[in-house]
Amino acid sequence: MFLSKGLPNPLERGCAMLLALDCDGVMTDIMELRSRVLLIKYKICIEPRLCNRQHLIGQGILPETAYEEFCQTVYHDPKYGHLLRLAGGAAFHVARLQSMGHAIKIATRRSNTGLVIVRSLFDRYNLSIPMQSVPRGQSKAEAIAGAYAYVDDDRRELDMLLDDGVLPTQTRLYLWRHNYNQAASLVGLTGEVRSFAEYAQLVTSWQRE
Repeated sequence: MFLSKGLPNPLERGCAMLLALDCDGVMTDIMELRSRVLLIKYKICIEPRLCNRQHLIGQGILPETAYEEFCQTVYHDPKYGHLLRLAGGAAFHVARLQSMGHAIKIATRRSNTGLVIVRSLFDRYNLSIPMQSVPRGQSKAEAIAGAYAYVDDDRRELDMLLDDGVLPTQTRLYLWRHNYNQAASLVGLTGEVRSFAEYAQLVTSWQRE
């Protein structure tokens, strides 16, 4: 039995939880892949933490049109998709949480080929995780409906959920903190997470509440 909107706190009855996660930046080490694609395709050497839109366009490294093409390559080109890796500890801790009865679901902006690339990555680790693609510009509220908590590394995605005002009050929103989003505020959120080991401990603490 998993958390639903009609149950204020099923954890009191020892139920398993539905836990929702973002894909890139949480389950996968997308910034490492960005860095590798920049080096291989564009012959540009930049450390992963700086491979974001603000730095690449703001510093004149890539014009906006080239940046959009770069993103398409990173997320959808199978030529580079095999270079994608899971975030540290993801395989172990997700499998462990599933073995404890919790359901893991991914809400992602990826679609089509991008989803195929991630499924192939999961297969290499024998992970079975349902993914729901959400069109850009649309809130992930429907995709994470019923989840006890949702974690994303993009503060804008979390803001869209807060602005929607349709999530049940028991759904907790967490920022997955990286060195590239240190400036992101936690206002309105339940908190932050920095690793899968910390996330697993957090889930365990929820069961004790």
